[in-house]
Amino acid sequence: PFGKTDLSDFETVEMRFKASGQAFALTMETDYRWYAPYFKKDFTTDSEEWVTVKLNLNDFDQYRIGTKTSNKLTEKQLEKVIRIGITTNSKKEGPFELLLDYIKFE
Repeated sequence: PFGKTDLSDFETVEMRFKASGQAFALTMETDYRWYAPYFKKDFTTDSEEWVTVKLNLNDFDQYRIGTKTSNKLTEKQLEKVIRIGITTNSKKEGPFELLLDYIKFE
């Protein structure tokens, strides 16, 4: 669901997950409109064991309708996050599994 979240005090996001079958991305949206830019950072694993990854928030790339722009996520945009999500990122149909233990902003 949508809800305003100010993440500007944080520099990283840590996730512990177990996955198989596809690549994934963590997404952050700052606008309700489907065609507005959003931000995305890829993550994946070759293991089916529990994995912990830490992603820098300033490494999130901006996308507009699926096309990467040259912009990055800024502190000002981190103040306006309204939705955080996880998507499959391999752009192929097929089975997958993703078990998420936690997401922690630091």
